[in-house]
Amino acid sequence: FRKYGNFQNMASLDTNSKSLSLIQDGWFYEKNVAWNKRCQGYKVDQIVVYKRSKFQEILLFDSGSARVLVLDGVVQFDTQYEHTYHEMMVHVPCFAHPDPQSVLVLGGGDGGCVRELLKHTGIRRIVWVEIDADVVRLTREYCPSIHCERIYSDDRVTLLIDDGIKYVQKCKDETFDVIIVDGSDPIGTSPSASLFTTEFYEHCHRVLKKGGVIASQNECMWDMTEEDSATKAVILKSMRDSARIHGRNGDVRYCSMLTPMYMQGQLGAVVARKYCPHMMQKYGSVAVNRLYRSIPPQLQKTLKHYSSSLHSASFVVPYQFDSILSSKL
Repeated sequence: FRKYGNFQNMASLDTNSKSLSLIQDGWFYEKNVAWNKRCQGYKVDQIVVYKRSKFQEILLFDSGSARVLVLDGVVQFDTQYEHTYHEMMVHVPCFAHPDPQSVLVLGGGDGGCVRELLKHTGIRRIVWVEIDADVVRLTREYCPSIHCERIYSDDRVTLLIDDGIKYVQKCKDETFDVIIVDGSDPIGTSPSASLFTTEFYEHCHRVLKKGGVIASQNECMWDMTEEDSATKAVILKSMRDSARIHGRNGDVRYCSMLTPMYMQGQLGAVVARKYCPHMMQKYGSVAVNRLYRSIPPQLQKTLKHYSSSLHSASFVVPYQFDSILSSKL
């Protein structure tokens, strides 16, 4: 890979680079077909690393006190606000489960979701499947606040460099209590595109234990209001697939996350439960918008964002969006 210091215009260093071409006059502008009418920007103080992996372009740069990861021109996190995403992606499904012991993480090469999972002492096994070894290696080296070394000293964690959909295809039935799908946006040639297919969701449902919960990153709800949005169809298809697969007895909901580092300051996840009659009998509910155990005080002290109140509130979406979903499902 190549390291850079200060600069004026990075496009001249790699004329075929999508990510570097988005840096103009010292600012990175996140422009792409998914949100083609607006963009957000980061001031770029210094390029930390740029590399073309087997699957995608990887760019890390510093912006003020934050470090920013960009894959194929799309912002994945900044170190100032990453907790708003990682805490919700992990603790919502984990506290929507009464006793999660086995967890599968698909994607999330930056390590943020695994970091949060290690806070749950009851979890005995974490299988982490990431397709791009370079994302794992570079974020481990340059983003230690997210990709912490504790991940590699905890024997509960197994890291596999593999394709997520191929992994779930090989999994035995009813293997995991929780599945977290931390994929990048399915834009262009993104390697995460397979994590948004009907076949993938069907396999995830199969490998979930009864009562198990899946949380899958699923785009910004405001894209639903734009007829020409490239991600609108992705959101609707994911919700329809999940509703059909989990059936009337299961529970499928859109969880809204406040994420300042992403376009429009919001990102969603489809959170769904595989029906379990024993759970219904014991708790009188299988809804994922409630907690089934209390948050340990010591765990809560490690968090900046997630709480029991926010858990429930995150499933309340604007009427406009709720109406769109109701008419399409």
